[in-house]
Formats: sequence, C-alpha cells, structure tokens
Amino acid sequence: MKHIPNFLSIVRVFLIFPMVYCFLSPQEWQHLAVGCFVFACLTDGMDGYLARRYSVESKFGAFIDPVADKLLVSVSLILIVFSYVDILVLVPAIIIISREIVISALREWMALEALSSKVSVSWLGKFKTTFQMLAIVILMTVPDGFVLTFGIYLLWLSAAITILSMSQYIIHAIVSIQEKQLKRLN
Repeated sequence: MKHIPNFLSIVRVFLIFPMVYCFLSPQEWQHLAVGCFVFACLTDGMDGYLARRYSVESKFGAFIDPVADKLLVSVSLILIVFSYVDILVLVPAIIIISREIVISALREWMALEALSSKVSVSWLGKFKTTFQMLAIVILMTVPDGFVLTFGIYLLWLSAAITILSMSQYIIHAIVSIQEKQLKRLN
C-alpha cells in the first residue's frame, strides 16, 4: 500500500502519451483520448485519498502529484487549442498554463525560504481543478453547438478561478515572507 499513491501519480504521467496519440489519431480514436484523460483524473483523486487514508504521504509523492497534474492539464489544453484554433479557447488555456508555471515557481521559492507549508493546496485550487478537468473532458469530446459553448464557458470559469487561486497563493506567500523578515529583525 505504501507505494500505490506514487505509482498512481506516475501512471498519470505515462497516460499522457497514449492520450496524445489517440487524440491526434483518426476521429474514431478520440474517445480513447478522453478515456485516458478521465482515467488519469480518477487516479488524481485516488492517489491523494490513499496517501492520506493510509498515512503514506511522502516527499516524492508531494513532488510527483502536482507535476503529474500540471503535465496532464497543460498537454490536454495544448491539444484542445491545437484542435479548435480559436481565441476563445486559446486565452483561457494560456491563463491556466501560465498559472501552473507561476505556482510551481512560487512553491520552489517558498521551499527555498523554508515556508513550503504556507503555499499548500487550498480548497479553491481543488475547485479550479474540478472545473478544468470537466471543461477539458467536454472539449476533448469534439462537441458542437450548446455542448461546445458550455465547454468553453467552463474553461473560462476555470481560468477565472485560476486567477483567484493564484492571487490567493501569491498573497499567502508575500505575507509569509514579510512575517519571516519581521522575525529576523526582532
């Protein structure tokens, strides 16, 4: 049981390759790409649950889980942008991917400052992830009409939540660094 959560995170990384292959293959294979993505999303929820439930959280798990999530979401968004070539898809995708890069850099910086716990995952980040994944599933199914509009709406909603979540992380980081500097002065 000890290594299962980390194994699931690694599986999520490797699911990206068949997902990309199936997405770029003929139309009848695209449902397999969606299946790979959905299965990867399920492993995301399962690995965290198992790690907490059985108290097998690890430093490697804390590293690989967000990396796997960011790779999965970023690659999926790139595929969707490639597929739709539409500014209404491109802009929120850029916002979401940019946020992932900024937060990764922020977490690294906070780790260097020994303040990693101050930028842990929040409920807003989990909320954002849920909307992102739902939007990606809808847009990967190559919908049209109302379903396409709903998928794009969800993508914009997740981009808005992404900005809020990023702001929350940045504010917590700034406050934590200021508190640390004040402690040094006293």
